[in-house]
Amino acid sequence: MGMLPDYQQAKKTTPLLVVNSLHKRFPAPGSGGDLTVLAEVELAVHRGEFLSIIGRSGCGKTTLLRCIAGFEKPSRGSLRIEGREITGPGIDRMMVFQDTEQLFPWLTVLGNVEFALQAARVPRRERRARAVHFLEMVGLERFLDYYPHQLSGGMKQRVAIARALSVRPRMLLMDEPFAALDAMTRSLLQQELLQLWQQTKATIIFVTHNIQEAIIQSDRILVLRPLLPAGSTGSRDPAFIRAAGGGAGPVLNPGLGSMAALIDNPLPRPRQPDMPGFGVIWRQLHRLIGLEVGTRAGLVAQPVAEPAAQPVAEAAPVST
Repeated sequence: MGMLPDYQQAKKTTPLLVVNSLHKRFPAPGSGGDLTVLAEVELAVHRGEFLSIIGRSGCGKTTLLRCIAGFEKPSRGSLRIEGREITGPGIDRMMVFQDTEQLFPWLTVLGNVEFALQAARVPRRERRARAVHFLEMVGLERFLDYYPHQLSGGMKQRVAIARALSVRPRMLLMDEPFAALDAMTRSLLQQELLQLWQQTKATIIFVTHNIQEAIIQSDRILVLRPLLPAGSTGSRDPAFIRAAGGGAGPVLNPGLGSMAALIDNPLPRPRQPDMPGFGVIWRQLHRLIGLEVGTRAGLVAQPVAEPAAQPVAEAAPVST
């Protein structure tokens, strides 16, 4: 099957998350000014959607995720979840980080999950059963009494995912959670995450540098780009620009904002790199991410054309 039926139906309803004209600036040390990391981000995320965010290092992927989580406040614009403005962190938006040392080292596997449930004010009598349930979902029922230092990196990330899902958040935010893992463990956890997504019907926003990972997992893929220096001009091929709401709403600015493109992923699930169409999407994303090249005058936009369909074997996916 392609996108989950629940997501297809959700697209017809009010979005779960709405990001409106988001800008984020940070003080630039030594310059006396500000560094703009995000500009003109317009995004609508629907219930049950799996959205990946991809782009070059430094283009604002993690900053956008942290704004959604409530860890960073926007310099301009707004973020709303279920119509309520996001003003800080909340258990309706749980985050899983890249670092495999995000667990409390003095608590057991079970204790780490129960801690989140306690913070969410789940009654004591329900905590253990719910914690065990989600640890069973990630295959760690035999490791309840282990401590984090006794676990592999992949097992630690499974605990972090179980902990986040146990409070039943509206949205699961994942910042390159598999980046530090070996290729085999990463592939296994990708498949396990998709199974959890289908079982829990969670809404997931997933940051990655890996094009193959984004295509395998996502309903839609948001491509961010580094902002052009002040005074520069640039453009993007409108063939790759999509409406921010997945078919409704304004067309993205092809010029100076942070969003290079927001594309649908129509490939049927389960997905494999050697399936028809995979290579075409991979080449589109690769060209979008590599759209600008550095010159002494600044960043210059390069034209992009729709790649012709070729045998997938000629375009073996690689990480970026």
